[in-house]
Amino acid sequence: MKYYMCILSLSLILISCGDKSSTSESENNDSQVTPQSKRPLAHENGKFFEKNGRKFMYGGKDSSEHFDISNTILKDEQYHYGIGREGFMALTTPEFINMSEADEIYPDTARFLLLQINGDIRAYGIDLLTKHEVVNDIVDGKPVMAAYCILADLGAIYDRVIDGREYTFALSGYTYFDPEVWDGMDGFVFLG
Repeated sequence: MKYYMCILSLSLILISCGDKSSTSESENNDSQVTPQSKRPLAHENGKFFEKNGRKFMYGGKDSSEHFDISNTILKDEQYHYGIGREGFMALTTPEFINMSEADEIYPDTARFLLLQINGDIRAYGIDLLTKHEVVNDIVDGKPVMAAYCILADLGAIYDRVIDGREYTFALSGYTYFDPEVWDGMDGFVFLG
């Protein structure tokens, strides 16, 4: 099995993260400015290439970081950015503190993404999620991913088991625009 974290073509997870299509460019012009026209298009910036009959997306300077997207159903022209994998390094082995320690460290105004599964409770600090954006964890024996988008101020928790297989997730460095998903807002493209 290849563990270079290829993009999941059938189980791609998107989090809404971006601006909706904006209003018209001027009162005399009825054309809409779409999210696609505001952001760098990956296919126009050389982020896609072929090698040995396989299709890849740029993932970093080291060739082992590139994404094999030979079987994806997503459209090249709808990918934005392409800064390379994990500009924000995902946490894979988070460490936690107890409530009394947290009371000493965090101000009363601190915000958290909370998860409780049975008696197992986790509080993922938004300040931590802002630095990493993805935390892979196991809560009450269940593999989960906490994700946060600073642009949308949106946090979510996802199951990391897909079709019976456990994945470890991170950010790919790309967003994806689909007018039929999330009201036409860009979404993070995770890799697993």
